[in-house]
Amino acid sequence: MSVSFNPKRIPGNTNLRYWYDYTYDGYPLMVDAGPFVEQYLEKLYQTMQYALVDYSRVFAFRFDLRIPHGKPLPSDALTNQMIRRFKTSLDEQILWDRQRARNRNRSAHDSKVRMF
Repeated sequence: MSVSFNPKRIPGNTNLRYWYDYTYDGYPLMVDAGPFVEQYLEKLYQTMQYALVDYSRVFAFRFDLRIPHGKPLPSDALTNQMIRRFKTSLDEQILWDRQRARNRNRSAHDSKVRMF
């Protein structure tokens, strides 16, 4: 019988702990994508709770930014500037959509995007 060893801390940053369970605070996790980082799960949980305070219905999704294979990397690819540009673009598109919705229906609500 073999026993697998699951490290508790991340070797590159021992302040962070791995999370191997199937759920976190009652929410199911995609265990095939794990292990997860406990501190990141807690921050995601807090972000969801803040959103639920502001809105009765919340939609959450995950995205992964990808650069096409075979293309040269932008000069800021290894910095946070790329994700900032994405977030700015996303915020502007949502703002435009909400303005368009208000033009059609005066009772349309705004939406605050939270990103982790």
